[in-house]
Amino acid sequence: MDHYNNRPPHSYQGKVVYLNSKTIQGKRLFAADGKKQILQNIIFQSCKELNCKIVAWVILSNHYHLLVDFLKFKNLSRLIFLINGRSARQVNKIDTQPGRKVWWNYYEHTIGNDRDYWYHINYIYNNPVHHGIIKSTNELEKYKYSSYNQYVKKYGMKSMMDLWQKYPVRDLKLDQTKV
Repeated sequence: MDHYNNRPPHSYQGKVVYLNSKTIQGKRLFAADGKKQILQNIIFQSCKELNCKIVAWVILSNHYHLLVDFLKFKNLSRLIFLINGRSARQVNKIDTQPGRKVWWNYYEHTIGNDRDYWYHINYIYNNPVHHGIIKSTNELEKYKYSSYNQYVKKYGMKSMMDLWQKYPVRDLKLDQTKV
């Protein structure tokens, strides 16, 4: 009898993918700034190793969001394995909890068009507001675990405001994670 694999391999090469990964039971394992910085470094290093370009990102205490351009690399599960595996080992080492399960699961969505692309960027940048980390989009520049400030520096605040108006986050319902 042939082995049936109901999960055929998917190639992400040349595609832009939205990723969200959350900790087990929503535990705030990355609440400390130092742990967020470790996760940020691991995300950047893993993407660099696998030739993926990070388009937008945000890290919160119990989850992260990424928009990744897979350029030449095509194995999404390898990227998640590197990010979640490395960060779990590091946070467990800090907390002296070897072997503890850190990450619960991840969600991915292949971006289909320009509208989808900009909605997801806006959603990523607005995530600290969505979770009450900061009060409003006027304070986004204060949240340092996000690529928001890089975007504004490169394209300007007017461009960001235009995107918020054209692709409002309220139209995109993705994240049910509680922070």
